[in-house]
Amino acid sequence: MDDVDHDAGMVSINKTWDYKNDSGFMPTKTKSSIREIPLNDDFIKFVDHLPPTKDGRLLPPYQIMA
Repeated sequence: MDDVDHDAGMVSINKTWDYKNDSGFMPTKTKSSIREIPLNDDFIKFVDHLPPTKDGRLLPPYQIMA
């Protein structure tokens, strides 16, 4: 996934997933939602072992309980 910078240990948050309509990635609601989050080494190792999803998400879909 190109949003995870393994060398810098950062993930870029620059889009959101539309769970309501299941229409895929969408722009964030506001510009202030775009940010970078530091990741620790254990999480990066975990991410490296995840199989890729067909739709480009890092993690498989899950059900939202209402």
